[in-house]
Amino acid sequence: MAKQPKKAAVREIEGIPGTVTHGFKESPIIPQRMPEAVRQALIQQRIDPASLAVYTMGPCSIFVGQEPAGRNHELLWHLTISTPSRHPTWDEIKVARYRLLPADICVGILLPEARFYVNLPEQDHVFQLWEVRDEREVWTTG
Repeated sequence: MAKQPKKAAVREIEGIPGTVTHGFKESPIIPQRMPEAVRQALIQQRIDPASLAVYTMGPCSIFVGQEPAGRNHELLWHLTISTPSRHPTWDEIKVARYRLLPADICVGILLPEARFYVNLPEQDHVFQLWEVRDEREVWTTG
């Protein structure tokens, strides 16, 4: 009889729901200075650069802020997380979300209609998390 492979051990990280992949180590989140190109792009979009914070977490670059993206331009939380040569891991995404965004909001990774999908080589490893406001609160029915 063949040996069954061992399941990878999982563990919890304080304050972050769910399990964490075996071997994952949470990296410190370090505030960074905003790159000038990003600052100028925000100004062109009429977004105050002071409303956005920039961080690194290991190999991840993270931008967090509120943007006038909701109905009637209401401010919604927005977090982007990326790495230069791979997709951020689920554990990295969870750590960024639960460490940097308010605890009492729901966020989602949105996949828009194909015509709005951004697929540029320089953005291939960028994940966008947006605050979701939905009176149905379907995420609470589980």
